[in-house]
Amino acid sequence: MSTTGGATAIARTYRLSVDGTVASTQTVSGSSASYAWNTSGVANGSHTLSLTVTDTAGGSATATSSVTVNNVVTPPPAAGTIKVYITQPTGGTVSGTQWVVIWLDNAAAGNKTYTFSANGTTVATGTTSDRPASLPWNTASGSNGTTTLTVNVKDASGNTGSGSVSTWVAN
Repeated sequence: MSTTGGATAIARTYRLSVDGTVASTQTVSGSSASYAWNTSGVANGSHTLSLTVTDTAGGSATATSSVTVNNVVTPPPAAGTIKVYITQPTGGTVSGTQWVVIWLDNAAAGNKTYTFSANGTTVATGTTSDRPASLPWNTASGSNGTTTLTVNVKDASGNTGSGSVSTWVAN
């Protein structure tokens, strides 16, 4: 109990429960309390929060609320694995010389070595630290029809990754 300016502040006990299990109990002088609830401690789905406030005279009140927890967990890439994204071409029909544009995630700083193949045949290699990287592809060097483009990458730390896209060649 505390006093302010000759008046006595009322102490209140705040009890927060999650699905009937007490998560926090706080006794404070004043009219509010706060609690940061880490939702990772419960399963995704519907949960009931209850807050009971009790004053020193024994009076109490309870309020409840239903909430839906949706903790989305995106695992980080495995150590040593580079995510490779081919952003050009994105499919469709191609002809002539095309620039294959490559973006990376989880790659170490420094130079990266790129090996680019069309239907399993290496058509270009390059080393650069630029992001994004671009490699030329002369579509006339292969046959017309469905072509799978694959880019293999190795960074300065020895991490590797691969990405691919299918496109239609019409020369």
